[in-house]
Amino acid sequence: MATAPADQIIDTYWNGAIEAQESLPPSIPRPQLWRWHGWSDRTWAYRSELYEYLAADTLAVHAVITTPPSVPAEWWTAVRAALAAIATIETTRVTIQPGFLAWAKPRYLGIPATDFAALPWTTAHGDFHFANLCAPDLHILDWEGWGLAPAGYDAAMLHSYSLLTPDLANRVQRELAYPLATPQADTPNWPSSQNSCTPPSRG
Repeated sequence: MATAPADQIIDTYWNGAIEAQESLPPSIPRPQLWRWHGWSDRTWAYRSELYEYLAADTLAVHAVITTPPSVPAEWWTAVRAALAAIATIETTRVTIQPGFLAWAKPRYLGIPATDFAALPWTTAHGDFHFANLCAPDLHILDWEGWGLAPAGYDAAMLHSYSLLTPDLANRVQRELAYPLATPQADTPNWPSSQNSCTPPSRG
């Protein structure tokens, strides 16, 4: 169930799960959204969503993780395959606004906006952390905010949320080295540059 003031609905998040169900192939591991229903009154909007039941647990309770999860090598292989598949999905949805990045990167990382403005954008899950990932079989939860983001955004988010657990952060950096270290996605193991997108106009 979800609710929000009717005059404050953000379409990207309000309709994200439904658009994921309609746009993403079944090969991307996630619970299927079987049914949904929306209604509203004068001031509030409501949405009910019925998902496929998953017996698997998430790897963490909170986004910021402090205890390294125990997962097999095959799980990381599945993560790489899922991120590669997500990145190829065509969409006009936007996960993070270029205008925010142009403000945040110089402020927090000391990186001028001109240093990343021309890098490719691909489709991302947008909230990729261990509290949204299940094991031992990979399932990815919480698709409300998926959309276009700088290439490697999901891998970078997973790494950032792991920094309080150095061994895990190092593992993420090793397992997802390609998207974390390569600005251009141009090998068969990751979406090719022809599937990449330039950033939407700043807003």
